[in-house]
Amino acid sequence: MRKFGEWAERIADDWMGNPIQQISVVQLTEFSNSADGACRVSFGDDERIAFVKPREEKGSRVIAHEKIASDIGKLLQLPVAPVVIREREPDAPWDRLTAMSLSCLASPRHWGDAPLPLDDEVVSVLESLRVFWTWLGDTDHNNHPQNFLYELPLRSTPRFVAIDHSYIFPEAVDPLTAPVCGGYDTASHAAAPQARQRTLDAIERINVAQLQHLVRRLVGTALTDDQADRIIAWLESRRPLLRGMF
Repeated sequence: MRKFGEWAERIADDWMGNPIQQISVVQLTEFSNSADGACRVSFGDDERIAFVKPREEKGSRVIAHEKIASDIGKLLQLPVAPVVIREREPDAPWDRLTAMSLSCLASPRHWGDAPLPLDDEVVSVLESLRVFWTWLGDTDHNNHPQNFLYELPLRSTPRFVAIDHSYIFPEAVDPLTAPVCGGYDTASHAAAPQARQRTLDAIERINVAQLQHLVRRLVGTALTDDQADRIIAWLESRRPLLRGMF
């Protein structure tokens, strides 16, 4: 499902192992008018493309959410965009923590621009992501037209990437009663049960200590102790419920 290419996975591996880095960027666009705002940047000697958010100080919890979702997605080998947390720099607009999301596809298209037919392969990806989004309490991917992208390479199968996971672990919601994510209308497809089963198995195999490490290593930079405790409690308490929810 995760077909980002070797160069992208090398960056993803580095960002997974080194979650908070000082990375200089060149700003290519103004910040968007979306809820958090994001701008397109280039970075590194290869001038790779990424998106940095938010446009202004919104509290680092949003940034931590993006990073944690990215790292768990990588553990599950789901097509979730790699994310790194950028350290503060002295010059505006970078004098605050930001989250940088790697642009993994050469010619990405928003799902809402032209949805693909729901064949077995597309359903398998979307339904696997729906289980992942449900675990994290994500309601921002309920048919959201711009939070799921794809490309159609010549003589190859589609490639996908899920972006924008700021609004996971909602504070006003009990993890024991949070609803199943609606996803992208794939629940009743014939290929959906197998995809769900595979992802549920993978989620149950993740070591508790590994989950705790992914969250707690952000304490003192992007999370407080209390915020980290709440996220870990969400993940640990909700995980045993997932199979029954589906």
